Amino acid sequence: MNKFEGKLKMYKHLEDIRNKLWSEDGKSRVSVMVGAGFSLNAEKLDESLESMSLWSDLKSKIAEELKHINISEETDVLSLAQIYEEEYGRTNLDELIKQAIPDQNYEPGELHRSLLRLPWADVYTTNYDTLLERTLPYVYERSYQVIYDINDIPSSVSPRIIKLHGSFPSKRPFIFTKKDYDTYEQKFTPFVNMVQQSIMETTFVLIGFSGNDPNFEKWTKWVRDNLGEHMPKIYMLAYNEQKNESLLRERNITLIDFKDVYKETENKDVYKEMFKDIFDFLSYKDRKDKKEWPYKPFPYSSSNLDKVLQTFKYNRESYPGWLIVPDIIKKKNKGNIELSKDNILRHIRDEDDISIKISIIYELVWVYEKFQIPLDFHFHNFLKKFVDEILKDEVLLSKINVNLFAFIVLRLVKEARLDFNEDEYIKYTKSLKKIRLTNEQQS
Repeated sequence: MNKFEGKLKMYKHLEDIRNKLWSEDGKSRVSVMVGAGFSLNAEKLDESLESMSLWSDLKSKIAEELKHINISEETDVLSLAQIYEEEYGRTNLDELIKQAIPDQNYEPGELHRSLLRLPWADVYTTNYDTLLERTLPYVYERSYQVIYDINDIPSSVSPRIIKLHGSFPSKRPFIFTKKDYDTYEQKFTPFVNMVQQSIMETTFVLIGFSGNDPNFEKWTKWVRDNLGEHMPKIYMLAYNEQKNESLLRERNITLIDFKDVYKETENKDVYKEMFKDIFDFLSYKDRKDKKEWPYKPFPYSSSNLDKVLQTFKYNRESYPGWLIVPDIIKKKNKGNIELSKDNILRHIRDEDDISIKISIIYELVWVYEKFQIPLDFHFHNFLKKFVDEILKDEVLLSKINVNLFAFIVLRLVKEARLDFNEDEYIKYTKSLKKIRLTNEQQS
């Protein structure tokens, strides 16, 4: 069992996100938007250097610069930034932002690498820092294109990292003031349309945001205003945001709160531990590539029929569900299956347990069916003799798994039909009346 199953209330939703990340057709159906909180997982180059500021810190820094003006304490950070720009000019505001978010003091950490190794359809960010871009040389699994400007969109292909609000050092404007946000939908319509399209076409996940984050508030409002009741659910992966759950629900945001799983202590960083476990879970390390099925080679030299049976059973139970096995997989395994069949027929006469005999022959016939391998003369005769011996022994027939046995008999009915052998077709069809077939077998 993983760390979340049985502990996380919204586990099924998290599992659904993982499944859509790793869709069977190889196309990811999950996009992510990364907020300022995630940048706190970066590695500071030296503890003596300035730290990253959060929204509350930015508000305090700006308010300190404007203390000569009579401003209400209730004024939000975007309005404060607007007043600061009007008082000191845009250049000074940009410098204040750069000093408050000292990008050069940090290197992307392992969590940034883990984030970008996941197969997101696209990665959006409202952050000005360059941590995501500087992570790319360490990510070999994915090839991201970075979009800084709306003019880069037409020639771009997924997966992309889209810098929605500008980027250090000079990809301006840094979206920060009230006016910036009020005019964003008009000035940066292509970005808004991109996000809306991702929300409509993929599962959209927010990380590094809190319920009172101005970026979060504005973006969810823009999307909600445009999409209305047709807006699909958005997921927020967060810690201790349950106080904002009703507000989030109003905005059609589904909160997956990991407070259920982690307890805060003074000795550990809950957020880093949480994101590490989330990315480990989403990376689906135990996921099997269906192109590699069968996941265990069919044994062709073992005299231990119980082990042979377990291998065949494992491969059947892990079958990817194809209607028809792809030709390349048939070609790779056909010879091995036939060798395994020869090995089984050599050793099965020494097996006394009829249950094991029935089970292993069932598994072998199942594989022959899936791989569409014709029965050779020797195998066909073996099956007829085996079935006939059981059919004439009522006591033995009462002891076996009739569903498995019926599957084997049905294969003989099929062979008789293919061979235009009317006598055997009638014989084995009649014998099925002695057996309680499943609905699928009856059809």
